[in-house]
Amino acid sequence: MNAKLTHLLKNVAQQRGITLSALKEEIDEKEILNRLDDYPNLSAIILADEIDVNALSIITKNLLVFTWWDKSKFKAFLKDPIFAENAIQSLIKKFPRDDGSAAKRIDAFIDYLINSDLSKGKEGIKESHAGLFCSLLLTVAFPERFVDFRQTRWMNLARRLGYELPDSKDTYGQKIVWAGKFAQVIAKTAIFQKYWHTEYPLWAVAGLCWNLKNEKVIDIIDTEYDDRIQSLLNKKGQVILYGPPGTGKTYHARQVLYRKEYDHYKLEEKSLLDQRVFSITIWPPRDGEVFDLNPGDEFLYQWKGRRNWQKHYDELQEGDVLLAYHPSPFKQYRAILRCLEKEENSIRLEYLRSWDGPTFNKMKEDPVLQETLMMRVFMTFSLKRLDEVEFERIQALSPDLTNEALGLVVTRILETIPISEFVTFHPSFGYEEFIEGLRPESDEEGVLRFSVQEGIFKRFARQACNILLQESGIEKRWMLGGGVPQLNKEEKDVVRNTAPDVPFYLVIDEINRGDISRIFGELITLLEADKRYAGEHEIITKLPYSKQSFAIPPNLYLLGTMNTADKSIALVDIALRRRFGFIEMMPDCNLLRRLFEDVPDEVQPIADLAVSLLENLNSRILKRYDRDHQIGHSYFIGLKETRSHDEAVETLRLAWYYEVIPLLQEYFYDSPGKLKEVIGELFVSVDGDYGFSFMPERSGGEFINAMKAVAKERADIPNGASDADSNII
Repeated sequence: MNAKLTHLLKNVAQQRGITLSALKEEIDEKEILNRLDDYPNLSAIILADEIDVNALSIITKNLLVFTWWDKSKFKAFLKDPIFAENAIQSLIKKFPRDDGSAAKRIDAFIDYLINSDLSKGKEGIKESHAGLFCSLLLTVAFPERFVDFRQTRWMNLARRLGYELPDSKDTYGQKIVWAGKFAQVIAKTAIFQKYWHTEYPLWAVAGLCWNLKNEKVIDIIDTEYDDRIQSLLNKKGQVILYGPPGTGKTYHARQVLYRKEYDHYKLEEKSLLDQRVFSITIWPPRDGEVFDLNPGDEFLYQWKGRRNWQKHYDELQEGDVLLAYHPSPFKQYRAILRCLEKEENSIRLEYLRSWDGPTFNKMKEDPVLQETLMMRVFMTFSLKRLDEVEFERIQALSPDLTNEALGLVVTRILETIPISEFVTFHPSFGYEEFIEGLRPESDEEGVLRFSVQEGIFKRFARQACNILLQESGIEKRWMLGGGVPQLNKEEKDVVRNTAPDVPFYLVIDEINRGDISRIFGELITLLEADKRYAGEHEIITKLPYSKQSFAIPPNLYLLGTMNTADKSIALVDIALRRRFGFIEMMPDCNLLRRLFEDVPDEVQPIADLAVSLLENLNSRILKRYDRDHQIGHSYFIGLKETRSHDEAVETLRLAWYYEVIPLLQEYFYDSPGKLKEVIGELFVSVDGDYGFSFMPERSGGEFINAMKAVAKERADIPNGASDADSNII
């Protein structure tokens, strides 16, 4: 069991693009912490000599384990306080220890509820709800023995872990007992105890089970698209999935990530942590003959008059190392100093040693240093804290300038880099958010300054590049604030060969909602496979804000989704179309049929109705609009999780009134006649060419009958539309 649970958790974490620790935190936040907060209070209420039904009603209003449908049923159960208290007392008082008697006690409670007046009428409590209420009461009363129970969720988890399922003839009571024993087995595994060591392990197991309720869909939904997507990504480097709303575009984009062997990499970085190295300009005619001092000598550096870069002076601290630059006539680094004391207008410095450092010209010729701030201002500052790139390149030009020689301690840090990033484009999204831009920031004194900050794409490209370099055995790194490192021919060959084994994915949802030309800017050309970093026709460009070199690594793949109801593929920018591969995703009724194969018998008619509804709706939309504005199958997938006829009806009703109809209203906003032809006069009334109103919402059997009318062939649907209506668009 431990091996299977470990494999499952790793698989789920990988599918969600997170680590196991992050998965644990996600499950805690969504399912477990609320149980640990609510269940002890609920336990105190039901174990009291006299049950406070009003307090029980209040606390269960916010239980996350209940859906709104469950809450309405539980409210009905508590409507008669005396009935509710007697029922609860009869369940938990002197509860039997042996499993057989326990199952009979549970079945008696369920029978008591479903055979009472509570189960009469359309609001009646059915077996599935009575079973859920019973399991909730039992798990808070006996947390070491029972779990809150939804049959589908526990059966699904058992299948995935290879745990023996209950017999199909078992009663609800026997199944609730079975679930408790199953949970106890899980709670004893090493992997579970490693991540969920808690006073109430079965509550945590239940939270785990409920959080994984939808994972089974991954095994059912057609994977035909996934291989096509990956194949096209390998060829083009970027793919867009396009189609009408609700056709699984975002789902399949995530599926590409879920099936990868790793969900993250560990990037080893060397860091000085809070140790700082500064560059200080010392001009002897003004500051004295500092460069003639001996090691150990001290001198005072005056910070007044025409000094500049006050921010860096404020950052300087006692013990910091300074590299002394002689501006004229040498234009060279000549000595190494240490800060002993800093006053408001002066610094007491210790002369550590002389140093034959790099000259201005040598630094200006360095392809990396020449793009840094210190060189762009021609070394005209009095004092500047060196960033990582600047210090690293100065060390590269001065082999004797080691960290050890400067008394600096290098710490190796392992940074976790996820292989995927998810971003949604919108009309106001721009180059500054995606690549880089100026951002305002204020210092401790409230002075506002602007600095260049990385956007999502540049940061992710840099991380993907560094992992690629690391896995290729190349010591070079793309530093924050710096440019992409230069590679020789041999290094480029290694990088190209390693890239397919170290994939990184940027998923861009709703890519057509953004202004692609403005977001990518001049970098659109760099997307082409042969123009990537280390590619055959590599292009390394200079970014406009930071002035740093930039390239797109060959292991970075872009996967976009595009809703054709918002924008037709025909209107996509030609430059974008040429560089992306495109895969169409359309409504799939056959997928729904496969998903609905194992729903309960009482749900099956509603599931079949949903499939017919989707087929006929889209048939009418095709005739009256186009294929880009059809209704996707995902709006009805929720029926897969329903366990009773009433729950299925309500699920379909909510999807119809609050998802499908608003979408159709948007499609036919200026053509009410056509809207009426699509959904019929039972749902919309037309007044003239442009006026319309929706009919009052229906529910229960009345709603289903209306749905059957819509789901029939076009000739049978009541519509009352005139021939003139068909000319409106």
